Amino acid sequence: MELNEINYRISSASGQIAQMPKTELQLRGIERKFDLNDAIYTFLMQKRSEAQIAKASSMPDYEVIDTAIPAMSRQVAPKNQVELHLCPLVGITYTHRRYSAEGFPEQQDRRQ
Repeated sequence: MELNEINYRISSASGQIAQMPKTELQLRGIERKFDLNDAIYTFLMQKRSEAQIAKASSMPDYEVIDTAIPAMSRQVAPKNQVELHLCPLVGITYTHRRYSAEGFPEQQDRRQ
């Protein structure tokens, strides 16, 4: 393009702008600012969501609330003495009740 043609376009555009009402010019300026702010807001929201995803993926699934104090620790389960006396008793009671109601497997074979 020649310099004269560019100057002609600039002057014609300036003439068109001068013919526009003042309120329309203000509206166009507001629209430009709105479009710019909207684009910036969308960009920042996208970056925010990406940062939240990155933060969530780098955080562990657990959190230590209080550290353990070895001096206060004690064995909670299994309680060995209770298990030594209770488990055989439970096993014998379960076996006795089951087979006393149904009979032993050898007895069931003879009944058939």
